[in-house]
Amino acid sequence: MPSAPSGICTFACCLLAIAMPGAIHAASQPAEQAPTAAHEPATTQPAVVEIPVIYSPRLSPEKLTQANLESLVAEARSLAPPGSSIWFLHVLFSRGDDSRVNVFYTPDQTSGRLQRGKCVLVGPEITRTSETVRRIIARFPASQRGQFDQRLVDYYRVLTTDAKEACPRSPSEDSTFPFIAPKGFTDDEIIRIVDFVRTNPIQKFPPNTLPQVEIFFGAGRPIVRITRENKVIKVFNGSQEGPLSGSGQVLECAPDGDSFKLIRIADWVS
Repeated sequence: MPSAPSGICTFACCLLAIAMPGAIHAASQPAEQAPTAAHEPATTQPAVVEIPVIYSPRLSPEKLTQANLESLVAEARSLAPPGSSIWFLHVLFSRGDDSRVNVFYTPDQTSGRLQRGKCVLVGPEITRTSETVRRIIARFPASQRGQFDQRLVDYYRVLTTDAKEACPRSPSEDSTFPFIAPKGFTDDEIIRIVDFVRTNPIQKFPPNTLPQVEIFFGAGRPIVRITRENKVIKVFNGSQEGPLSGSGQVLECAPDGDSFKLIRIADWVS
């Protein structure tokens, strides 16, 4: 009985490495209203023209053609979780008929200041890659297929207040933008980490050095991902359009009582 090779795992993981937001520009289109109650069923699907489209500007994506938009929406609807409808599209790349788009579905759970939902990466290249992966993993036992044949990814969104906020028509281009749900963190940890980076922490350097300070722009930029290595927590902000395409800042910190101790601030690029 064959086992899943590491190459397929890496290939599938790259497919699931959803590119999260950078500084973004929202198209001025009306949007559907997302549910605020947990697991509230979506009764109707919005028309294609009513779905907000947000363009990540770093790669200057072209505006989606109507045919491309309808094809992407159709695929996203076929993958939608039960009870969810499309919230908005985040265009990472678009040239002619080719595109790479992150589709966010309406949140299916709100707990205090933390919203949860699903997102999926769609586009012609992603579809072809997914079909190739499915053909390859079909040769393995059914018990091993689930870890690869999964395109829906969890996202988190940390609200700024304790009030029950409805989802905005288009998310703000700041730390309230959804990001991939990090593994190994409690809900309380995620909220405290995001609150900490929203203070725009400042790293000071010794006198007579340049620069004298480094500022982490945690409030005004979207979070790309949050990781932990041993006791060091890393928060990446900025923009990531693909596994090898992205840039921004990274803040390293460690727990310090009810808050966090800043270790360093640096730039990242991929």
